[in-house]
Amino acid sequence: MKKNLITLFGILCSGLAFSQVGVGINTTNPQATLDIVSKTATPANKIINVQNSNATDSNNLSIYEDSRTYIGKPDSVTPDATNDALVNIYGNVTRSALKLVNPPLTQDKQTGNIAAGVNYDRLSPAYIDVNGNIVKGYDVGAATSLNFDGSYSLTTTGLKITDISPSAMLTFKIYTGLVFGPAGTGSSILATANFGINTGFTVSNFASGSGSGSTRYAATATAVNNGNTTISAFTSTLTFAFGTGSSLEFYYQNNAIYARVVGGTTGSILIFESKRFR
Repeated sequence: MKKNLITLFGILCSGLAFSQVGVGINTTNPQATLDIVSKTATPANKIINVQNSNATDSNNLSIYEDSRTYIGKPDSVTPDATNDALVNIYGNVTRSALKLVNPPLTQDKQTGNIAAGVNYDRLSPAYIDVNGNIVKGYDVGAATSLNFDGSYSLTTTGLKITDISPSAMLTFKIYTGLVFGPAGTGSSILATANFGINTGFTVSNFASGSGSGSTRYAATATAVNNGNTTISAFTSTLTFAFGTGSSLEFYYQNNAIYARVVGGTTGSILIFESKRFR
């Protein structure tokens, strides 16, 4: 028995090196608590393999010598050194493949909860192709691009939403609760707004809901400008109105976009998917 234990210990220690830094496998100079160096540089060879005791689909984690990593790979999948990604995660019918907990939010910049290393002004959508690869959407922004997502509390005094130069353009989506329109019932707003100095405001995809169980209100979104060809004298407004009660108004003046409540006192809005180009 004693001889068997000594033999087993010798097998376990074979190829291991110990130092004050950590334990090395196939290296006498470990640079971490556990430092593993592969014996070859062949992509088809594994450096680490972790399995559970299931009879099938037992793979927990496999790392190959070309850095390809597989998590939860089923037996029916053959690793592809040419087409597989660096990290390949397999979900199943009872569990999703990937979950992000407490990721940065687009409105963090407005609230001041800035995550280190995140460029909130150069955000791009992520797409997934038919093979499960994540692809970053084309970023058409520039160094002066800006994101202004967030919650804004408005009064009758204009609140600056963002600065905008004459060469810039912007787009943003607006959502409100039942805070505009007739007092006591209210109406909601969902719309996409755009602005450029040559066009003024434009609006699309406008929808509105009624807070009344019996009455619908004539919701309108109207964009007008003063037509002045001198930039410093140009003004433009975008007004969401309901025939009665308070309205939401965005307006351009002196190289900035503002928002305010008209015909009421206060109201809150949410801006999302915003982007200032240039």
